[in-house]
Amino acid sequence: MGSTPEAVVPQTPSTAPGFYQGTGRRKRAVARVALRPGTGRIDVNGKPAEVYFHAMLPLQREMLLLDPFRVTGTQDQFDVKTTISGGGIPA
Repeated sequence: MGSTPEAVVPQTPSTAPGFYQGTGRRKRAVARVALRPGTGRIDVNGKPAEVYFHAMLPLQREMLLLDPFRVTGTQDQFDVKTTISGGGIPA
């Protein structure tokens, strides 16, 4: 007669609506990316993308980082947090 209560599952960041994550690997390099609803901020290893990719020309950096969002019509809708380790250009 009474309805059974539905289980309440708390939402962790990985199960929250609009949260996406992925991991890419090549040889010894690993990149972990998390997208969540936001204002378009992009951080790489805890630094703003402009600081992390300082050696790139601004137009190259903009194309590399923002074109996927432009193509999908989601520019300024997600914040991106990326952790990169291994590989890369030697300092």
